[in-house]
Amino acid sequence: ELIIPDGITSIEGNAFLGCSKLEAISIPESVTTIESCAFENSGLKSVVIPGSVKTIEESVFGGCTELKKVIIKDGVETIGRLAFEFCTGLTDITIPESVTSIGHGAFRASGISSLVLPSTLEKVSAYIAAECDNLKTVVVKDGPNRIEDMAFGDCKNLTSVTLPDSIKEFWVHTFRNCSSLPTVTLPANLKTLGYGTFEGCESLTDITIPSGITAIQDTTFMDCKSLKALTLPAGVTSLGSSAFCLSGIEE
Repeated sequence: ELIIPDGITSIEGNAFLGCSKLEAISIPESVTTIESCAFENSGLKSVVIPGSVKTIEESVFGGCTELKKVIIKDGVETIGRLAFEFCTGLTDITIPESVTSIGHGAFRASGISSLVLPSTLEKVSAYIAAECDNLKTVVVKDGPNRIEDMAFGDCKNLTSVTLPDSIKEFWVHTFRNCSSLPTVTLPANLKTLGYGTFEGCESLTDITIPSGITAIQDTTFMDCKSLKALTLPAGVTSLGSSAFCLSGIEE
C-alpha cells in the first residue's frame, strides 16, 4: 500500500500511470484534486476518495481492470470524463449527493451492475454508462433535465430503468441496443426523443409516449422486434425515416 503524506494537496497527472504492481493507496484529507490519468492502467484493487477531493479529473482510474471497490466520500463534486472507463472489475459504486457533474463516458465499459445518479446533476452525460455488459438497473433521481447521446447505449443486460419527470430531452441513441429492456416509463415532461433512442431494443414490449412529444425521429424504434402496438399522442406531427423499421408494430 502506498500512503500519501498528509499535506499533499494534489496528485498530479500521470503520477502512477501504468503502475501495475500498485494495489492500494491511502489518500489524505489534504488532497483536493486528482489530476488526469493519475492512476490510469494501474493495479489498484480498492480506493477511498476523501470528501476533500473536489475534482476527480479525466481518466484518473481508466483501465484499472483490477479495481473492485471504490468509496467516494460526501464532498466530492466532479467526476471527470472517462474517470472509471474500462474498470471491468468494478461491480458497484455509490455516488454522493455532493456530486454535481459526471463527465462523458465516466463509467463506460465498466463492470457496474447498477447505477444510481444523484439529484444534484444538471444532465446525464453522453456515454456515461454505455457498453456496460453487467449493468442491469439504472435509477436517475429527480434533477437532471436531459440524457445525452448513447448514455446507456449497448447495455445488453439492462432490464430496469427509473427516470424522473425533470428529464425533458433524450438526445441521440440514449438506449440503443439495450436488447434486454422490456419497458420504460418515460418522463411526463419529456419533449424530445432523439433519433435512434430505442433502436435495437429487441425485448421492448411496452412504452407510453408522453403528450409533449411532437415528433418521432429517424430510427427511434427501429428493430424493436417485440413492440407490437404503440399509441402516438395527438400532438405528433412528424414521423422520421425508418422510425419503426424492422419493428414488430401491428397497430
